[in-house]
Amino acid sequence: MSRLLLGPAADVLRTEIADASADMVYSDPPFGNEKVWTGKAGSFDDRWEWSAASSAGWAALQRHSPAGLALLAAVARTKSARAYLGVMAGIVVELRRVLKLTGTLWLHFDDTMGAELRLLCDAVFGPENAIGTLVWVRTLGGHGNVKGFGRIHDTIACYGRSRAAKWRLWRIGTLDGDPITGEGFGRFDDFAVAAPLGPTDKERVGYPTQKPIALLEELIRAATLPGNVVLDPTCGSGTALVAATRLQRKSIGIDISQDALTAASARLTGPATAQPSFDFGEVA
Repeated sequence: MSRLLLGPAADVLRTEIADASADMVYSDPPFGNEKVWTGKAGSFDDRWEWSAASSAGWAALQRHSPAGLALLAAVARTKSARAYLGVMAGIVVELRRVLKLTGTLWLHFDDTMGAELRLLCDAVFGPENAIGTLVWVRTLGGHGNVKGFGRIHDTIACYGRSRAAKWRLWRIGTLDGDPITGEGFGRFDDFAVAAPLGPTDKERVGYPTQKPIALLEELIRAATLPGNVVLDPTCGSGTALVAATRLQRKSIGIDISQDALTAASARLTGPATAQPSFDFGEVA
């Protein structure tokens, strides 16, 4: 069962999603890279100017963690970065509220604003609830040139709503070692997930920055059990929702773009939701 909601993520979370109702949040938000991304199934603008959402997000972070706000404000190096981080702060504060005490946030980013987003999550969730990071190897080929190094991976940071979240991951079989002090993702190989999505893969729907279903299936298996609720507040074309449906989880998707929700709805009612693509192992 999937639910699709249209609107700015922080606003929809605040008005439509109950406290402690989600078992897992996966978010692949805009990365703040000052580009316009286009595709045949939709587009989104990753350029940022100060807005009411930016102001509201900074205010929410101020109420939650004044020290965190001061630190983040100190490293927000440009006007666009401050506008972007304000919006993201409003979202992350709400995500903590809607997660169950045993729930986890899996935040997907690249190196554009990755350091700042980690600081934001530390401020909202507490550094003691940072569980670890994974690397998604998004392409097997290098793309370096005279302008700089090629980007072939993204990062996914995992945060727990409380210490109970780490215990739950240990019970599911995701973490190695002691359930409280153990470190590392035992389910994953060397903290990396290699699940590239080629330009001609059949699952592509033409939405920019689409992620592979196999990646989301692996994360959802690692963090949830059948019947749990998976929330994606920046759902794009709905890959997380498709993966959740295939694995018999409930899902909620939010996006500010009607094009995104149209693409997500079409995928959720199509053959892509029929069955998981592959299984990385049994859930303990």
